Amino acid sequence: MDYWNNIESLKSLSHFLMGLTIVCSLLAPTAVGIRYYVDRRERELTAKAQDVRESELKNQIDTAQRDQKAAREELAKVEKKLKGRHLTEEQAEQLTSMAQAVCDAIPFFNVTAAPSNHEAQLYGTEITKALKRGGCAREFAIPTPGLLPEVMGIHIGVLDTTNIPDGATVLSKLLDHIGIKHTFSNTDKTFLSGLPFLLAIGGLNEDDK
Repeated sequence: MDYWNNIESLKSLSHFLMGLTIVCSLLAPTAVGIRYYVDRRERELTAKAQDVRESELKNQIDTAQRDQKAAREELAKVEKKLKGRHLTEEQAEQLTSMAQAVCDAIPFFNVTAAPSNHEAQLYGTEITKALKRGGCAREFAIPTPGLLPEVMGIHIGVLDTTNIPDGATVLSKLLDHIGIKHTFSNTDKTFLSGLPFLLAIGGLNEDDK
């Protein structure tokens, strides 16, 4: 209690508090400035962290979408291989209808496939039946030696691709019309069995119809 009753002590305390007030008033702007910098830096770091998270999330989404697309494409390839090639009803009807008009221009020829390729044999048989319904005397046959299993795609085999028989050209136009991709290929005369050309059904390519 003597402290609070002592004038000198109170004066000293008053001077100290005044000095403290002055110091605090001087430090206040600095403290405000420091707080402003700290708050701004926090916002910058928070924004950068958010950008990083968003970028990582976008990359993850992009990667997942690419993986999903690749998986769908791979699944479609597998399904296509399992399903195999077949003439659609529309293709078969169109081939039969066109064959009726051009059979006279197409000499007898064989349709063939590799002995070990059941899918190609079935497809060749479907084409043969459609041509026969149009009045063309075609046969599905597996010559000896047979078509090699590594042959892919559909080929019109001729002796010389620089001198393609008219009948082979007509057959090519029929296949083009119904959307069957094919090429002309030089073929050994032994494999042709004395005929001017043949239709060889090779293995399934990814872009085969």
